[in-house]
Amino acid sequence: MWAARQAAACSTAISGSATAPRPGRWSGIRTCAIPRLTEALDSEAFLKLLNEYFECATRPAIEAGGEVLAFIGDAVLVIYPLDETETDGPGITHAVLKAVKESFALRDVANVGRRQKGLELIEFGVGLNLGSVVFGNIGVPERLAFTVIGATVTEVERIEKLTKQMTHDVLASAEVAALSPGAWVSVGEHALNGVARPMELFTPRREQAATTSAQASG
Repeated sequence: MWAARQAAACSTAISGSATAPRPGRWSGIRTCAIPRLTEALDSEAFLKLLNEYFECATRPAIEAGGEVLAFIGDAVLVIYPLDETETDGPGITHAVLKAVKESFALRDVANVGRRQKGLELIEFGVGLNLGSVVFGNIGVPERLAFTVIGATVTEVERIEKLTKQMTHDVLASAEVAALSPGAWVSVGEHALNGVARPMELFTPRREQAATTSAQASG
């Protein structure tokens, strides 16, 4: 069954679709490399790291009205439902960036304890995009999985990956920046893997979330 939040559910599995505009947030862990971590940590320690990271990344988003749609490996996809008639771009931007800032604040607190114990620190980046997504259950009757698809999802995943290469922990598409232009500054156009055209990306103008405490302390 494919559906969008504002649409009635389709009665026939995978026979129809509905889309809804909504800002999406994709967060991916940046603790070096997952393969290295799985080799360096035992299963219990690795799962604890992931769960601690997910708590930092998602708790503020949920409290801000976001919906966690999927955990995909070390990444998490969150959407903030947006009514098509919504016009309060600055308000939406403030709510999302406040949640992002709080995510990094939780990470900093978690890292204090992890550093004292000599554990791997939690570092992650956040990509933001605005567009339509299609979501629902896919699979066979014996094994269904909830998933989301669409260009918006592909783009926000690629945007987040760029935070690993750049000096910004938060990157957003032009569609997100257009909600409140004064809150963002352009970091130029960038090619995204799997996306046909280069996209101009933006970072918060006063990006307190971009400088991690670990980097600041050396």
